[in-house]
Amino acid sequence: MHVGKGLNTGALGVVGSTVIGLASTAPLYSLAATLGWVILAIGPQAPVAFLFAAVPMIFAALAY
Repeated sequence: MHVGKGLNTGALGVVGSTVIGLASTAPLYSLAATLGWVILAIGPQAPVAFLFAAVPMIFAALAY
């Protein structure tokens, strides 16, 4: 029986580790893929738009 923190040895296989790795890179990839289009569409207001978009995400993160 495992009493410490963390996963048991062998709890994640190759597929599970791959899924976790891909899920971790998805948010950054979506930002990189859309950043250029956002700047082309709204120009110098892009930082303000990203700050407004970040507000609900911050509240959602704090809720956890």
